[in-house]
Amino acid sequence: ADVSGDFSIEFKTVYCAKNMGTNILVEAETVTASVKIKGAEPAEGYTVTVAAAKTTAAVNDTVEITLDVTNSDSAITTFNAFQGTLTYNATVFNYTGSSTIGKFNVDSSVSGELTITRADGSVTIPGSGAELTLPFTAAATGTGTFVLSDAKVSKAANANSNAAAATVVGEPSVTVSQKYTVTFNANGHGTAPTAQSVMSGEKAINPGTLTADGWTHDGKWYTEEACSNEYNFNTPVTADIELF
Repeated sequence: ADVSGDFSIEFKTVYCAKNMGTNILVEAETVTASVKIKGAEPAEGYTVTVAAAKTTAAVNDTVEITLDVTNSDSAITTFNAFQGTLTYNATVFNYTGSSTIGKFNVDSSVSGELTITRADGSVTIPGSGAELTLPFTAAATGTGTFVLSDAKVSKAANANSNAAAATVVGEPSVTVSQKYTVTFNANGHGTAPTAQSVMSGEKAINPGTLTADGWTHDGKWYTEEACSNEYNFNTPVTADIELF
């Protein structure tokens, strides 16, 4: 049914008998059953936007996922109930938050899944920022997408039973890579440039020339102390490097 309301469905039972080769109707019974079809709960206009603070991270970095609640009616600035399931790649990310964040309860007992609830107690919609920030640790290289499903937000007291479905916007993906350190050795000529932290596959930046004690560096850096192998800064970094 594509509409809600009370409907009747009529079932008719027909009994027949054979008499002198002719089928005749002996008895007919009609049973009427009432069926109530419940329509979808009216939408309350809430939208939950899922976002990541960054799209790339290094192993051991903290990755924050935010849930921002808004309503199409600017006059609605609160909600009392929230429900949703956030799934993620448990091979790449570890949830490092607590079981209670502000007015929200976060159940992380299922690997790769957070069950987020809030019932009874008004939560204010800030209009900017997020109502809930969930911290994760990047545990391994790879890419993971954060998906919020079964989202319900309501001004009612219990989202598990009577909240309307909310609109979900955003499925952020975060790619985790290894981070390497590129250090510079002045080889006894002045102060070395600051070391650089470079994501795997990205490039280091040439720190330029050095001048110390009347000695001027030519802006070239080498992978060996004897300065016999010039380093190419257009080469993606795939390991820790010391340059001279």
